[in-house]
Amino acid sequence: MIGEDFRFGSTWLSDFDMKMYDPSNEQAFPEIAIEKSDMSSQLSKPNHFGVYYSDVLTLEFFILKSYELFNTQDEFLLTGDDINTLRAWLESPKVPTELYVTNNEIEESTYYYGIFTNISPFVVSGNCYGLHLVFTCDSPYGYSEEKTVTHTFGVSEYTATLVFNNLSSEKNEYLKPTITVISRSTFGSGETLSITNQSDNRNVMSINIPEGIETLIIDCDRKIVKDGDGNLIPVNEIGLTTPVSSEYNFISADSFLFYWLSLVYGENQLSVELSVTNTVDEIEISGKYIMKTGGF
Repeated sequence: MIGEDFRFGSTWLSDFDMKMYDPSNEQAFPEIAIEKSDMSSQLSKPNHFGVYYSDVLTLEFFILKSYELFNTQDEFLLTGDDINTLRAWLESPKVPTELYVTNNEIEESTYYYGIFTNISPFVVSGNCYGLHLVFTCDSPYGYSEEKTVTHTFGVSEYTATLVFNNLSSEKNEYLKPTITVISRSTFGSGETLSITNQSDNRNVMSINIPEGIETLIIDCDRKIVKDGDGNLIPVNEIGLTTPVSSEYNFISADSFLFYWLSLVYGENQLSVELSVTNTVDEIEISGKYIMKTGGF
């Protein structure tokens, strides 16, 4: 079974006294395709360049009124108003939205992101007793809940060690985290932050902290930096350089070599160093890793 209950957006299926039930079709996982060269008379063994998923993950299941709450056949019927309310909830989002599925058989919770692309009635003798749902994810897999490691700095402390355990199902891929740096009041002039991932060849991410802001948010996946109000911070303010000539459409050497913190599979030993003390109050490193469990 795919699960017992789910939350889509901010609403639970159980709010409607309904439960999830097994789909009519067996769950299928996306296939992996191979990127390779063509075969020819001179090349009997094609060159392999990599692999990619042929499609995103699709989940199917029924929702019916809970047999634990209703007894007679008439009580299980869905009225026109019931169907309208359910479809308004499930079909209104136009962009990928979080689907959280609870399943007592799986220890780790799985979060999916996507859209309900097909909703059809489950009809018996002309009456609707439930809905068949098709949820199309925005990726070939689900994700864990957000994992966060935090360190609070003492007034005279400028170094810290954090450990982030990346248990992603993609063992050969990086997890690109989000880093949140919170000041005691506001950041001063000339402050810098360095994070060394001892587990990733001791690579170092070093950033200049803009003066006067209270919070710095570094999104290593999207490669953007914001303040606490969500305002984007230009890359030249954090130490990345911009192209010298507008004739070039690529970034300069300094920018190209910039290391955005990347987490390898397994345990990551992270060393944090501040240029001054008594300014940074807290640092958080968070991320959701890929999960390929669930879905059936």
